[in-house]
Amino acid sequence: MFGKRKLETALHAVHTINGASARFGVSYSALVKRFLHLYRRRRFSPHEIHFNDLLDPKIRDEDLDYYMSKEEMLAFDEKHLLKPYLCMTSDKAVFYSLCAAAGLPAPRLLAVFDLPAGWTPDGRLLRSRADWCEFVPSLPREFVVKPALGLLGKGVRAFRQDPDAIVDHEGHRHTLDELYDFLCGIGDLNLFTTGYSHHSLNLPQGSHKAIVQERLTAHPSLVELTGSQTLCTC
Repeated sequence: MFGKRKLETALHAVHTINGASARFGVSYSALVKRFLHLYRRRRFSPHEIHFNDLLDPKIRDEDLDYYMSKEEMLAFDEKHLLKPYLCMTSDKAVFYSLCAAAGLPAPRLLAVFDLPAGWTPDGRLLRSRADWCEFVPSLPREFVVKPALGLLGKGVRAFRQDPDAIVDHEGHRHTLDELYDFLCGIGDLNLFTTGYSHHSLNLPQGSHKAIVQERLTAHPSLVELTGSQTLCTC
């Protein structure tokens, strides 16, 4: 598994550098130095480097100090959080519940998927495929699903309920059974359950947990700025 992960990382790195070289018209060799600095010294993943366009030559070397890698952020969290409390930030089901208890504004938690049983904030247990297929139509027309212990936005999907299907943000149509199958497979993206980083919870059997929450859209003023209703962060 470790060898496979290293190979996947290497392939992603080559793809990222090749893509940046073509898009920015910069030689491959010129980008390798920056990539290695970001990857080895700053602990940015190839995915982060690609997603944030950190190989863009318009970003000066000194400006990179204003970017924080996920690993740097996790190291900061660990410095200020006792290990027994890491679940408060690593597990979104715990985090959103804490926000609600403390009266902090956050997207409303609609349900938590898990195996052998999920639950709703009002205490209803959802144990089976039939339970979930019965429950989903009672959700708001639009909702968001994300791995409870995921990161980097991997596995996050927005859904819209139409009269004859459930449509995700990419326009793919799903039945209730297909949505349940998606929920069952989302555990593969719960990276904080494993040894992904020193911040991981290292759960012995992983986790199938996912959260279902209300979908929020950007304020109209931000939509004018970004051209998208999707929430953005800074």
